[in-house]
Amino acid sequence: MIPSKMLTPKIITLVYWLMLLGAVIVGLTTMFAGGFLYGIAILVGGIIAAQIWCELLIVLFKMNEALQEIRPGGSSTYEEAMPGGVEG
Repeated sequence: MIPSKMLTPKIITLVYWLMLLGAVIVGLTTMFAGGFLYGIAILVGGIIAAQIWCELLIVLFKMNEALQEIRPGGSSTYEEAMPGGVEG
């Protein structure tokens, strides 16, 4: 039985929140350790990097899902989808 919903987007959401928490902890620690501007840069950069990274992962999974939907006959391999090969 194939699940109707993927588990990976939920895992990516968890990873996103963990990355945000890490960026906040490291940024605040750096700010209070004496590098105030460097800490702010880590905080802002970490938040932006976490957002971009997780969005890219989600886009890759959405692309895979869309490609699976348009595959002829829903076959799992290229040979099953194109038994005669590609003429050209």
